Amino acid sequence: MNDSREIWNMSQKVVFAIAFLLVALVAFSCGKSSNTIVEPSVTVELIGNSSFEVNGMFTLNGWSLFLAPPAVSVKDAPPGGGTWSLAIDGENGVIPFGYVKFTVPAPVGIHIYKFSVWTKCGDSTGVGGTASMVLDGVDTIYVVNVFHVSDMAWTLQSAIDTLKTISGDSLQVCLAGAWSEPIFDRTLFDLVKLEVIK
Repeated sequence: MNDSREIWNMSQKVVFAIAFLLVALVAFSCGKSSNTIVEPSVTVELIGNSSFEVNGMFTLNGWSLFLAPPAVSVKDAPPGGGTWSLAIDGENGVIPFGYVKFTVPAPVGIHIYKFSVWTKCGDSTGVGGTASMVLDGVDTIYVVNVFHVSDMAWTLQSAIDTLKTISGDSLQVCLAGAWSEPIFDRTLFDLVKLEVIK
C-alpha cells in the first residue's frame, strides 16, 4: 500500500515538474523573442480622380486632354468603378491622334509603384488603345509600362515597378485611343491607379 502511495506522489511531482518547465519555457520564449512586429507600409494613391467621377457625376478633373481626342463619358464601369468610365475613340485618319494624361511630381528616392487600370475594348474588332506609365525625368523620358487593350470585357491590368527618382522628375499616366483607320474603335478606361506601395 505504501508503494502505491509513493508511486502516486512521485507521479504528481513529475507532472508538476513538467508543467513548471512548460510554463517557464513559454515565458522565456515570449520574453526573448527576436522577432519584431512591423507595421505595414501605407499605400499612397497619386491619382486623385481615378474613376472619372465625383459624387456620381462624370469629370476629367486633374486630367489633361492633348490634341483633343474624342473623350466622352460612358455609363459602363468595372466592379467598384462607380457609374461612369472614360471612353476614347480611335483615330481614323481624319480626327488627329490624341490622349488623356495625368501628371504628378514623383516622390524623390527609390520607391515601389503599382500601376493598374481597368480597360475594355468597346468595339468588335478587338483593336483598342493603350494605357501607359511614363517617368518624365529631368534629363530623359522613360516609358515604364504600356498596357494594350484588346478584351471586350472589363479587364484589370497591373504592373509593379521599382523606380529611382530625383527632384524635378514627374510620373505620367497616359490613356490613348486606338489608331484604327478607317474604323472607329472605342477604348474604355476606369479605376486608373498609380500607387506608391513602399
